[in-house]
Amino acid sequence: MRFELVRERLAALPREMPAAPAILTPVRVDAPESLFPDVGPRGRPAAVLVLLFPDSQGRARVLLTARATHGIGHAGEVSFPGGSAEAGDADPIETAVREAAEEVALDPTACGLRVIGALEVFAFACVGGCAAACAGMDQEASMPITSHASWNRFIGRHAICVIEAILKVCAGNCNPPQYDCGPMPLLSRHALIIGNSDGIGLHGTRRLLDRGWQITGVSRRASPVVHARYQHHVLDVSDSDYVARLRAIVAEAAVDTCIYCAGIGGPPDPRDLGSDVHVFEVNLMGALRTAQVIVPTMVAAGRGHFVVLSS
Repeated sequence: MRFELVRERLAALPREMPAAPAILTPVRVDAPESLFPDVGPRGRPAAVLVLLFPDSQGRARVLLTARATHGIGHAGEVSFPGGSAEAGDADPIETAVREAAEEVALDPTACGLRVIGALEVFAFACVGGCAAACAGMDQEASMPITSHASWNRFIGRHAICVIEAILKVCAGNCNPPQYDCGPMPLLSRHALIIGNSDGIGLHGTRRLLDRGWQITGVSRRASPVVHARYQHHVLDVSDSDYVARLRAIVAEAAVDTCIYCAGIGGPPDPRDLGSDVHVFEVNLMGALRTAQVIVPTMVAAGRGHFVVLSS
């Protein structure tokens, strides 16, 4: 999406967002009187900066950082720039901007940083802290990513960390507060990854294989992955028989995790919108067709997770 359009839409939002509808708010079953857990004496305030900026072609980007792999806390994790508050910080926004300056050399004045608001403070039971997310727009920053391919490689190496964090909590390997979100049985670690012949899907496949997962891959091209715990099917999400063939694959593989990575795209050409129709066909309708097969199967089994990473 164009950065200017993102800026216009965000500028129209109120600085303090209204409360979420009750139907979208989880209910804690271990402490109904409190939505957020008590982080205890070890809890500490922190904030992160969600930095939006235009790339060389004017498209909106979001800055992510990869933490050092040799650190003690959160080693190798992908995150927004940010960290713990210091005594001299006036508020979470000042914390987020200061931490971003320290971590990625952000100069708020030189880049024309404009803070457009902040999300509500919430607590992390797993790490014993609380954090606020602050959104800002940088009109002059440039990402050290030189091409679409290198961007895919960068995201592909790290986006799977987010998936693993989700699956780790759902599998009971963490100790979050108890929310009434329905039963979450332990996973059998068999994932179906769709769109995994390159980019995010390929890196995610390799990452999960390294962690002992069994993987069934689906993509429109042959996969470069050769592994004892990997099986591949050549299938295009836009094929007319995609749903029927995927249903047969799922019935045979008995997966309990599906990660949809199939996606295409590029700058729109107003002289030829046919390619944009295909983008929606793959990125959106392909994900919906996949859900049509995957979700009922998971509901019937009483277990499973469906993750969509497409554009």
